[in-house]
Amino acid sequence: MRRTRLIKVILFAMLFCSVMKVRALSSYEHVLFITSYDNSFPTVSMQVDGLKSVLNMDSVAVDVEEMDCKRFPQDENVAFSERLSFKFRNLPYKYDVAVLADDNALLFGLSEQQGLLDSIPMVFLGVNNMHLGLEQNKNPQVTGVTETLGMSGTIEIMKKLFPNSPRVIAISDGTVTGRSDSMSFTSAATLAWADYEILDLRVLSFDG
Repeated sequence: MRRTRLIKVILFAMLFCSVMKVRALSSYEHVLFITSYDNSFPTVSMQVDGLKSVLNMDSVAVDVEEMDCKRFPQDENVAFSERLSFKFRNLPYKYDVAVLADDNALLFGLSEQQGLLDSIPMVFLGVNNMHLGLEQNKNPQVTGVTETLGMSGTIEIMKKLFPNSPRVIAISDGTVTGRSDSMSFTSAATLAWADYEILDLRVLSFDG
C-alpha cells in the first residue's frame, strides 16, 4: 500500500515538473540558429556568441542545429532535414525566428520556406552568394547580410607583387561557398587580369 502511494507521489511530481517545464519554455522567445557547418569550424562559436550577446538570454532560448556541410554535402545529406523535422514535430514550442549562418543554411531555409520554416521569419548572415542574398530583398519572409571577400583588392595586390606574371590561377572546390567564391573571382579577374584560370577540385584528383 505504502509502495503504491509512493509511486503515485513520484508520478505526480514528475508530471508537475514536466508541466512547469513546458510552461517555462513557452514563456521564452525561441530562436533557431542553423549553421552550415559544425562547432569545430572556427566561425561557428563566434557567430553563436555574437548572437547571444545582443539577445536578452533571460527571456530568449537559442537552439543550435548543425548541418555539417563541410563533411556531408547538403545535396547528399537528408539526415539533417529528417532530424529537424522530427524535432519540429515533438518540441513543445514553435520558433519565433530562424537565423541562417552561411550559404548552405540559407539555401536550406529557402527550400523549407513553404515547409518546416513556413511563416517563420528568417535572418541570414555570412552568405557569399551576393546574387542570392540580394534576391531576398523581394522576399518578405527573409532578410540578412552577405559576406564579401575583397576579391578585387586581393587581385590588385597580386598584380603589384607579381607585375610580370601574365596569368593568375585560382583553386576552388565544389562546396556551395567554393562555387560562390569562384563566381566572385571570375567577375573580378575578368576586369583586372586578361589571362586567368580556375583549378576546380571537383574534376581533379591526387593522381593528376
